[in-house]
Amino acid sequence: MAWYWIAIALGVLAPWLIMGQSIRIAFEERGAVGGLGTWFGACVLTVPILLFLSWIGTLIF
Repeated sequence: MAWYWIAIALGVLAPWLIMGQSIRIAFEERGAVGGLGTWFGACVLTVPILLFLSWIGTLIF
């Protein structure tokens, strides 16, 4: 049952891999609140997708 923890961790880290420069720019221009807001907005999309893909992976394998 550790698959969901891995999916959550990857979902939180994925925005830095996908749009890292945009998140860095948001931190520089809008401060911590803007940067964290941009990161959280991306996490809202990536975490559920990776949870779903991991769940499908556990069903198949």
